[in-house]
Amino acid sequence: MGTRILDLLQLQNLTKRDPSAYKEEFLLQYQHYLTQLQIFQLKPTKEFKHFSQLVSYLSHVCVCYPKELSEFPKQISDLLENNCNNLEPELRKILAKSLILMRNRNLLPQIQMLSLFFKLFRVHDKPLRSLLYSHIVADIKNTNLKQKNQKLNRTLQNFMFTMMNDDSEIASKMSLKVMIELFRKKIWHDTKTVNVISNGVFSKNSKILITTLNFFLHIDNPDKPDEEEEDEAIKEKRAKDNFRKKSLAHRVGKKTKGRITRLAKSKVDLKKAKQDEENKLQPNFPAIELIHDPQGYCDKLFNVLVKTTEKFETRIMIMNFISRLIYVHKLMVYNFYPFLQKYLQPHQKNITYLLAVLAQSCHELVDPDVLKPLVMTIAKYFVNDGCGSDVIAIGLNTIRSICSRCPLAIDTVLLADLIQYREKKEKGVAMASKSLLQFFKDNYPSMLPKKERGKNKTDIGLLAFGHQKVSQGIDGLDLLMDEELNARLDAIEAGEEFESDDDDDDDDDDDDEEGWEDVDTVNDDNESGDNDDDDEEGWEDVDTADDDNSEWVSDDDNDDEVEGEVEGEEEEEEEEEEEEVEGDEDEDEWEEVEGEEDEDEEIEGDEDDDEEWEEEEEEEEEIKPTKKKQQKEKVEVLRTDDIKVLTDEELIRIRKLRILKEARENNKQYEDMDQDDENGENVHGLIRPEDLQGAHKKKKEEKLERIARAKEGRDGGYGSKASRRDKTGKSTTNEYKAKVTKPFVLTLKTKKVRGKSLKSFRDKQIGQREHSARQKRGRH
Repeated sequence: MGTRILDLLQLQNLTKRDPSAYKEEFLLQYQHYLTQLQIFQLKPTKEFKHFSQLVSYLSHVCVCYPKELSEFPKQISDLLENNCNNLEPELRKILAKSLILMRNRNLLPQIQMLSLFFKLFRVHDKPLRSLLYSHIVADIKNTNLKQKNQKLNRTLQNFMFTMMNDDSEIASKMSLKVMIELFRKKIWHDTKTVNVISNGVFSKNSKILITTLNFFLHIDNPDKPDEEEEDEAIKEKRAKDNFRKKSLAHRVGKKTKGRITRLAKSKVDLKKAKQDEENKLQPNFPAIELIHDPQGYCDKLFNVLVKTTEKFETRIMIMNFISRLIYVHKLMVYNFYPFLQKYLQPHQKNITYLLAVLAQSCHELVDPDVLKPLVMTIAKYFVNDGCGSDVIAIGLNTIRSICSRCPLAIDTVLLADLIQYREKKEKGVAMASKSLLQFFKDNYPSMLPKKERGKNKTDIGLLAFGHQKVSQGIDGLDLLMDEELNARLDAIEAGEEFESDDDDDDDDDDDDEEGWEDVDTVNDDNESGDNDDDDEEGWEDVDTADDDNSEWVSDDDNDDEVEGEVEGEEEEEEEEEEEEVEGDEDEDEWEEVEGEEDEDEEIEGDEDDDEEWEEEEEEEEEIKPTKKKQQKEKVEVLRTDDIKVLTDEELIRIRKLRILKEARENNKQYEDMDQDDENGENVHGLIRPEDLQGAHKKKKEEKLERIARAKEGRDGGYGSKASRRDKTGKSTTNEYKAKVTKPFVLTLKTKKVRGKSLKSFRDKQIGQREHSARQKRGRH
């Protein structure tokens, strides 16, 4: 060798470049490592620097000499397993990193290494635990990236189940965190993982109990997308934009070879991004829905709640978890409601949270006799004139939330008393009472007093306890096949105006119908007026009657006009004589006959118009049912032949279409559906305590808070110029000066201002979408 090797790092670099040339140096260092290992096993000392360098060198070059170093991974793992508590923290970390390096090169069995790492969680070394935690999650994720390794997953899940019951609290807590992270990343998104995690609520360790409750209650939001998913979404968006630009350039520009190559590459990138997104689509079930035997699990958890001596904050988290289990799985835990009743006092700590837990635990299968005492208790202690407006509003909102899930929990007498609070001056109380009234007015108006039921309200009918309304198929499935309604929803979401031909036709039809009604009413009024005049005159003015009737004589009978007049006079004289004899008794009958004669005259005069009107109606009747028939045929085909599993996006779209349809029927403006509905409930039945508070006045600040807020406002506005310049910087940019000092008139012709006015509608849509996405992420 022409050069002198100074240290092991240089030897490591040279060995990787040419393994055969430096094999002798490698064997020399390996013999030196074996002697150091024997000494180190006899007495682990603090002088580990040279030994750690040897281990690091051999772990990097083990790929070059697999036969000579076949026993090296086992030696390091045995050293860590047997002497982990006696080693120095830095040496432990170096040995763990060397094992990770060899595992990444497939020189160490995965199950053997992961089981060792789980055992190392018992060591009181926080940096080491964080290193092991991140590697375990990443290793299992990479193993299940292309396809699920069920054998490995079952083995590790069984091992983790034993680690959950380990004597070391640190090891059991870290194992629990690993499983929660794998479930959140949708790697172990199955029932076995959830049921292993669910056993954490029975642990005697408070930290494990709280971690498990936070997972099931979504307090730490375990289903939120991680950074990698956000990066992949950004990558897919960039691929779409790149493909759109390249395709536009290829379409409008010159067809060069480089441009065609770039277009093909952008198409491949877009296809790959879409495939990666489709491969990751999995059904996202909440963890609380995957628990085995929820009734037995909930009963066991309630017994833990009754006997526990944890802090009150931990106990109300257990109550929240039990209530969520009761609602999601429709359980019957009747002892839970009397247990909550003793906490229902206005002065109770976290009373709003407890009331939300109570309302959350109600569903239609709970016996109303169990809930009626709770409703009466809330009405007694929260809804009375001696309580404050905030307390009354919370009580009314809680009763409304309970009744929305179980309407039989309240009687008509109490309901009539509660809706009287809508006349209160306090805004929160009035709104809460009106919302309770509106709920029963929309759904069960028969429970309200007659004067409060409103007009045209159809009663759904209050089902008896235990009865359910069973729907065949999916409600609102036909709305997905309604092309016009879907087009209208797409236009609303895109911020465009939608005009359909059906609306114009309907308007024209309404106008035509209104026109016909007006004509009929005018004719009827005129005829009735003429009849009244004739009755009052007593048939004395025969000439005027003849003049009126002469208008209805056809042009073809002009030759017989005189004979018709003579015959009309004779008939009128005879009728006059009969009228005098019969008296007033036959006046009504004569008026009816006279009205029929007038109608006959109208029909004779408007025969042509009626024929045209009938033809138009027949054409409309032939056109209108076609859309409904097509829509029904599509739904029937979807329900019978094409069996399809609806995605989350399609179910959300059905809800939006139903809201849009109701808005159109009630002539109201469409309002987009939020994640939570009007009652403060989301899809999984969660009721937030903030929703029960309603509208209330802002609490008056104390004196110290007002002084602190005033001082915050003075920081940038007072002081010398030098002090302000020191805080904000020595000088300002020209861009800032132009923005602040230059008049707007001088900036009208700038590229920035003109570009906004010349933006296309598509670019405005993209900008608005990006702005709303940044707001949702909390980035401005």
